[in-house]
Amino acid sequence: MFGFFASQEKKMRENAANWLELADKIWHFRRDVLPSKQVDELRARTDELRHAYKAKADAAKLKLSIEALEPVLRQTGGAMYPRSSLAENIEFFLVAAIVILGIRTFFVQPFKIPTNSMWPTYNGMTSEVYHDAKDEPGLVAKAGRLVAFGAWPHRLDAPEDGEILIPIGGAQSRGFVHSRLAKGRSWLVLPATVREYTLLVGNSPVSVKLPLDFDFDWTIYEAFFGARGAYSQQRFSAAIREALEKKSIRHRKLGRRARALYPHRAHREKGRARAGVR
Repeated sequence: MFGFFASQEKKMRENAANWLELADKIWHFRRDVLPSKQVDELRARTDELRHAYKAKADAAKLKLSIEALEPVLRQTGGAMYPRSSLAENIEFFLVAAIVILGIRTFFVQPFKIPTNSMWPTYNGMTSEVYHDAKDEPGLVAKAGRLVAFGAWPHRLDAPEDGEILIPIGGAQSRGFVHSRLAKGRSWLVLPATVREYTLLVGNSPVSVKLPLDFDFDWTIYEAFFGARGAYSQQRFSAAIREALEKKSIRHRKLGRRARALYPHRAHREKGRARAGVR
């Protein structure tokens, strides 16, 4: 089954089959340009090896027949044998390119859509917000989602009761929600630059690090402002403006580059906002 464990007899038979295939190829392509003496010699040595192969001769006899055939192939092979390493490499890469192009054209082609601008035609990295612990996927479901969709769960746990403040703005922010660039890990191993978001529950900060191209505004909108699947930057901006006009949320300055929005109705229950990224 595996070449490493194959017996010496089997390996030699496979080698003999390869030499016979090459000899037949040279015979069909070059017999009309070769002298009759070389053609007869090529035919005789090929028939000798083929007879030993069909008779299931031992490895020693097959090796002798191959050693007798090889010099004849070297004389008659032209550009077909012996082949230079350059020609073999070119042939390998051409075949590989044809196979890859065929697969990408007729079967499957990978795409990475870093944003959600093409939703729902192609999914970028999307969020799922779980307001209740019973709705959160279990360990088996998380493993299945990781294998099937590359979904990696991220959790935001409220450390205490209190109003939820959402910082917005800032020079390094991707969208409305304030963020900063930080050092992190990709697939828990590779060093990478990530985006760190920090919310405030009462006076306690809650931080989460996410990939640079993840749209955290989407998560915040679905968690606090709109229904699932209704997010867009225009709707998020309109929801903030409308809430400010109605004074259903207030804002306060957190610094020169960021401010915080928080609901007028305080979230008094210690809860969790969970986002599954995929």
